[in-house]
Amino acid sequence: MSFTIVCECCGAPSGPSVGLCPFCKSVMSGSTSMESPTVTSLRKLFAEGKIEAALPLATQLLASVQGELREVRFLMLCVQVLFEAEAPTSKINALLSEAFLRSPEDQTVLEYMAVMDAKAKLKYEVDSIGEKILRDVLVRQPRHAHAAFLLGSHFFWAKQDHHGAGPLLELCVRERPGFLRAWACLGALYEQQDRKNLAAAAYRKCAELEPTGSMRSFFLERLDTVTGQRRKVAS
Repeated sequence: MSFTIVCECCGAPSGPSVGLCPFCKSVMSGSTSMESPTVTSLRKLFAEGKIEAALPLATQLLASVQGELREVRFLMLCVQVLFEAEAPTSKINALLSEAFLRSPEDQTVLEYMAVMDAKAKLKYEVDSIGEKILRDVLVRQPRHAHAAFLLGSHFFWAKQDHHGAGPLLELCVRERPGFLRAWACLGALYEQQDRKNLAAAAYRKCAELEPTGSMRSFFLERLDTVTGQRRKVAS
């Protein structure tokens, strides 16, 4: 065999028909714990809520990582990054379909498939089957941050049900403290409820997660509004 490329897992020479070196191939056939440093970097960016940096890295990895390296754990990490980045539904569903084909009984895959089904249905009706799907997901997985976010934000924006939205959005940020959109929605909810201290804390978190650009300025302006303070502009 002519070794002409480098194994992405360990850096050893491998071949284009193999993709992984023989050692990594044998290890991965019995374990799903090994991942490349680049995937580990993506996982860290996602955990820290740095979605603007995670999205291009996920896109790059999806284009370059093939074969046995596209295992379910990696695919589901990319699904979560794309979900929080508001990527096209078709891209997320394509990854879920691939993950389902690899592991049709994986509960994480099945729950995210249900979440995306509910998301599509929530668009068309205020009281819809989408709500029932999300409630069912949360019965099975009470700590599912993205199901809680979809249902909570739906209650807040579509139904104007602040009482129903609050606990769901709070659950979301407890489980997924780096999720910027959830914090923004929660800040708006607290502001409408005149819970100024909580609104201020949520907007501070938004500014922390959105460190540059016009959106950070927006969150800082909301923070000034709820605290009644005027921020000094740097000269």
